Amino acid sequence: MISKEALEYSKLLCEQPLCNVYRAIDMGCFDFGNRIFVKKRNNFVACSALSIHLQCPFRIISKDENIIFTAFDMYLSHSGERMDGMSWDIYGKNLFDLKSKAWIEANPGLYVKSGDINQQGDLKILFSNGERLEAFVNHSTEDECWRFFERNSEKAHLVISGTGSSWE
Repeated sequence: MISKEALEYSKLLCEQPLCNVYRAIDMGCFDFGNRIFVKKRNNFVACSALSIHLQCPFRIISKDENIIFTAFDMYLSHSGERMDGMSWDIYGKNLFDLKSKAWIEANPGLYVKSGDINQQGDLKILFSNGERLEAFVNHSTEDECWRFFERNSEKAHLVISGTGSSWE
């Protein structure tokens, strides 16, 4: 069961700019909000204030209901062929890297119109251009599907699994 607090937490995204879309290995990352500086290994690094990390199926849908890119694109070459033995640490080698970068570059100034979580933990974010991010909880266990958090904050992360929501 998704808590009422978790359902409300997605409202933090409203009116926030989308800063970046990237992957960490095969986890989709969407960064939102103003740029802040976070200390990493004795240096300060610029990053966004809010982030969503997706370890479940997700997709970006155009306003005319076409799929722009998906999580599965991480496993495909630029030509759309399945890649075996991919070097995950090399950015730009898969279809996701190519399409997500092109989408961000084609949509400067994109921001969140609304963010919603349903009772199953699925996430829907509507962007200012009419396109949307949809993420789907894809298992019934306590394994993490996705998380939403504020950087440089003592607040716990909202973690969604197949059994509900928790704060870690």
